Amino acid sequence: MYVLNERQSAIIMDLVKSRNPVTAKALSFKYNVSIRTVRYDIEIVEKWLYEGKFNFVRKHGTGMWLNVTDKERENIRIKLHGTDPYVKFFSKDERKKIVIKELLKSLSPVNSEYLCEKTGVSKTTLLEDMREVREMLSRKGVFVEGKPGIGYVLEGDEKDIRKLISQILLSDFDRFELIDILNEISSSRQIDLNDIKKDLNLAHNINIEDIKDAISSSKKIYDFYIPDSSYISLIVHIAIAVDRLLSNQEIKLSAERINLLQSYKEYKLAKEISLNLEKTYNISIPEAEIANITFHLISANLKMNYFNNKNIYDSNDDLIDAVNNMINYLKNKLVLPQKSLESLKVDLLSHLKLTLKKIELNIPNENPLLEQIKENYRKYYTLTEEIAPIFKRSTGITLTDDEIGYITLHIAAHGEFNKENMTRNVLLVCTTGKGTAKVLKAKLKRDMPELVVKDTVSIFDLEDGNVPLENIDFIISTFPASDIKVPVIEVNPIITEKDISRIRSRIYGEDYRVMPYMFTEDDYLLDSLMSVVNKYVDCEDQYKLRDELGYVMEFIINHSSGDKVFNNFSLNKSSENIALIMADIGEMLEELKEYLKGEESYSKIWGLAIHLIMAIPRWNSKKGKNYDDFSKDIMTEKEGKIYKVVSHYINKIADKYNIFIPENEIISIVKYFE
Repeated sequence: MYVLNERQSAIIMDLVKSRNPVTAKALSFKYNVSIRTVRYDIEIVEKWLYEGKFNFVRKHGTGMWLNVTDKERENIRIKLHGTDPYVKFFSKDERKKIVIKELLKSLSPVNSEYLCEKTGVSKTTLLEDMREVREMLSRKGVFVEGKPGIGYVLEGDEKDIRKLISQILLSDFDRFELIDILNEISSSRQIDLNDIKKDLNLAHNINIEDIKDAISSSKKIYDFYIPDSSYISLIVHIAIAVDRLLSNQEIKLSAERINLLQSYKEYKLAKEISLNLEKTYNISIPEAEIANITFHLISANLKMNYFNNKNIYDSNDDLIDAVNNMINYLKNKLVLPQKSLESLKVDLLSHLKLTLKKIELNIPNENPLLEQIKENYRKYYTLTEEIAPIFKRSTGITLTDDEIGYITLHIAAHGEFNKENMTRNVLLVCTTGKGTAKVLKAKLKRDMPELVVKDTVSIFDLEDGNVPLENIDFIISTFPASDIKVPVIEVNPIITEKDISRIRSRIYGEDYRVMPYMFTEDDYLLDSLMSVVNKYVDCEDQYKLRDELGYVMEFIINHSSGDKVFNNFSLNKSSENIALIMADIGEMLEELKEYLKGEESYSKIWGLAIHLIMAIPRWNSKKGKNYDDFSKDIMTEKEGKIYKVVSHYINKIADKYNIFIPENEIISIVKYFE
């Protein structure tokens, strides 16, 4: 029986799914291989189908297809699922990586026949892959030389070749896999580089335990610390260095570069590690290699604590001044205990000293988690962006986005730690204990994980003394409450960022009981609106949408002085209605979500949001008029379906809150879903 690889199996599935002829050119484009490779695959596919007695038709100039019944198509699906495992087929990127690895591990030329066999493609496809490999490697200072009749070989500076090896090797492991490997190392189990070597095939038998011992033995002499995430990277770089030295491939550094690296105290540690490696592998490690290990120690964020009873990082005045000013700025933005601020100051000082050293050595400081940091710690990242100019004023150095990401983690670590240690039990109080409380509870749960909402109750039950207050730290209420034994924070039903800031002030130490709330009109409408529409907008667009709607809201409020509707509109009185109206709008959007998909979803949401911002004050004012120039009879079938849903919810809102919503509002809202 013929064994299919993944691509050949995928081609059969293409034929099963298609009722029209499929061309070799289309398959070549889809799977990113040459037509010759596709033709070879089709030969195997045809034999496999013939073996199963399935009618496969090929017609020149037309394509290929299956002349089978629906039942036979299903039988092919079943048979394909039963041929597991398929032989692996490689994507274009995977093939290029295989080619590079094969060239890296061999000091002698590698011929094209061998590479075709390893990648599973024709010579035509290999030549195209090799062209892209040449272009990619040349940008890294490594060159592929082709020798007719002999094969391909890599040429370039040893430093660039080693850098390429480490990039290829480490790219095969995400940070969680690296930590798993590190945990195995830490458990004192005998682990070598087998997982890495089987992927890269280092030329010599390098045992990771030997390198770990060389590093840890040095720790007996010099007190230092390396972050877990950097430790495995350091081990990999040293393993590559030893492997290349055993192949008589030494790195070359200028005397000036060596002298600069020797001036750092990490060089003494690198020399000690080198002595341990020399004993283990019976090799001589030259000064340039020791300097290179020094470079990687600094790159690994190594922190040496004390050397000859002296703090190894003597700070310069500019850096101390920069960090002090940064802390003073953060002090006014974050509610942190003094002890935490002092600890953060030490962390920033230690980190930024290392940053300055890397800048001096021109060591890249890329942050692989930058996008996740921006997404998960947006507040802290924004704060760090704000203090970056403070650092520049004192040091003259502009912090990169990557570096801002690293500093963000230090700030976030202290901010989030204090959150976890400031958990508070709260009671939510609204006029009824229902409706608005659900909206309020959802927002608090999302934005304030340090709060544990024990219950939601009505103001009447609270004031009548029917609610137990044991183990309640304070109450969050949307209605004024008096004569309550527990501290009360009064907020707007559509809780705003200002309300949240006041709650945090309560948690982190300000001593007061009943706190008056402050509001701005744009906060109430905007927060309520965003809580409804966020789920229909991509994460990366949510902040953009909020900012844009905020600008529009500000413009409307600032330019509506002559509008009686807006002048008479009191958010203080109407805020609870707004929250509940938005909850009903949210139900409507959920029912119509299929019409909010696609490339125009953002513009649809944007338009609808602006419409609601403008409309709600008018609904509450009970002003407006119906237009008679629109007939539902001219609606398309799609518009009719949307109209039915929108009409149901808008009329429900009007009846529920005793407000007037004219028919033309329904028609206008329908238009946003087309």
